[in-house]
Amino acid sequence: MEPDSISLSPRNRQVWRDAAPKIAKGLLRGVFIECSYPDSQPEETLFGHLKPWFLIEELKALAEEVTLFKRGEKISEKDNGKKRKRYSNGASFDEARVGGRRRSSRTSQLSSTSTITDGVMSSPPLPTSPSYLSTIEADLLSPSSLPHESPLRIQTQVEKPLRGVKVVVIHVKDRIDDGEPAGKVILRELWEYEEEVGLGCEFVIARKGESVFL
Repeated sequence: MEPDSISLSPRNRQVWRDAAPKIAKGLLRGVFIECSYPDSQPEETLFGHLKPWFLIEELKALAEEVTLFKRGEKISEKDNGKKRKRYSNGASFDEARVGGRRRSSRTSQLSSTSTITDGVMSSPPLPTSPSYLSTIEADLLSPSSLPHESPLRIQTQVEKPLRGVKVVVIHVKDRIDDGEPAGKVILRELWEYEEEVGLGCEFVIARKGESVFL
């Protein structure tokens, strides 16, 4: 298996697209996938195999498909990730997100400036220029500006799309010198990437005779 990013015949995206609904529904909780070399292995000597950097690339593609499925969208095969289509007839995520954020901004602004006279709430007119909306959206969505228990803060927290998925690394090529075992290096590098990217998955190295519980 080689990464789509350097393959002359990319074909992994379709696998991730097929797997995404099963992961989103909790029906698929494990992925057995090769990662033969540590990141120190040059690309020209991978010979069609993966190393941690490329495995993370592929898992990010899977995570994107899972996220899009949950939002009711899919990626056009023609554009391979550049153009989004809907799974359903609802508005696309980008349209819903922009509209929702603007509505949230307007609602929050009204609530902070409204006055009540004789039981009737009135508000000053709200400017509608794009620059003004962008400014209040940025202020409202800034985590530092939100109360700890704010529903908006909860909504803006980053979801980990592959949470609960165990990635079992197979086909590790052992080193022929006395250096650190390749599996140990690969696992450490994967966890370092996970800490940075935040996919939510768990990495384990498959060992002979070992049982894996998902």
